[in-house]
Amino acid sequence: MTSKRDKTTCSWSTEETKSGLTRYVAKLDHHGLEKTRAIRDAVKSVASDKAKKQMKAWDEQVEDTIEEYEARYELPTTDVLKFGCDKLVNTLFEVFPKLANKTVSIC
Repeated sequence: MTSKRDKTTCSWSTEETKSGLTRYVAKLDHHGLEKTRAIRDAVKSVASDKAKKQMKAWDEQVEDTIEEYEARYELPTTDVLKFGCDKLVNTLFEVFPKLANKTVSIC
């Protein structure tokens, strides 16, 4: 079987690509779609495990940095997005007790 190439863009024509993909999918359906799904699921699992390990490493790095900055600057430090702002707000209330009387509960 000979393929016709589009000389202007140097790529396969749309009809050839569609028919090739259709044949490929039909072949997968006939010969090992279950194997393909198993491989896909295994790849997703490995990628998920790597992402979890990376997130754990980042969390440890953030915690180490927080401890380092607290020791260096002697001020409360936190990652507000991850741990919230309670630590900072409570310190403000300790330093400025009059602020505690002016707070409004949101919940």
